[in-house]
Amino acid sequence: MKIAFPVEKESGAEQEVSLHFGPSPWFAVMGGDGKAGSPIKNTSAHFGGSMMPVELLAGQGVKAIICCDMGPKAVEMCEKFAVEAYFVPAGTTVREAFAMHAAGKLAKAKNGDGCKSHSK
Repeated sequence: MKIAFPVEKESGAEQEVSLHFGPSPWFAVMGGDGKAGSPIKNTSAHFGGSMMPVELLAGQGVKAIICCDMGPKAVEMCEKFAVEAYFVPAGTTVREAFAMHAAGKLAKAKNGDGCKSHSK
């Protein structure tokens, strides 16, 4: 399973998961086995592209997104594209977030979840 984490820098599992999903410049990627994959540059609509971030990631084979927060529309898009979404607390590193997911400590986001400051 390919898992993506919004991050500020191109590489490094010790960096913190970004506080914001869509406008993060990069997505760190890890396989289900915990090995780092190639990072994905965010070329979505937030950066002048034509796709939304969830579409971009789903097109790259991502099956789960672990982030600090995302808007309700992004949660809906995850369901549409069969991508699981999970939230971790601010300050969590990519490696810590992966370990929490692997241990089954994260609840899957569902419609209605997401940052309430984002509009639909």
